[in-house]
Amino acid sequence: MALPDEYLELLKENGIDLQETFCIADIALSREATLQAIDILEDAGSVILGGDVYLMTGEDLRFALANWYTNRNPGETDQSLVARSASDSRNYVTHFKDPQGSTAYFSLVVRDD
Repeated sequence: MALPDEYLELLKENGIDLQETFCIADIALSREATLQAIDILEDAGSVILGGDVYLMTGEDLRFALANWYTNRNPGETDQSLVARSASDSRNYVTHFKDPQGSTAYFSLVVRDD
């Protein structure tokens, strides 16, 4: 399943490219944009496998050494996994506490099949 155009546009317009800083072919989004991305992916039927957290302090972006993941439960349908992975991601992003003086950014890992 290809990633939804609306999601790709959100990454393009709002994302921080992690390639130059970390040599990672990925994009990080603000909390608000990440929550929008989760909604887009869920509506498109995409499974969010998890994600990573980065911290911005001033102009300095660094690894937060924090992440989350969602595994398929035995006998779980794709539809149930899509909903649960979106819920898990939404919950993690919503409740992640920014350390004092830093702002969290998130990158999503989306199943690509």
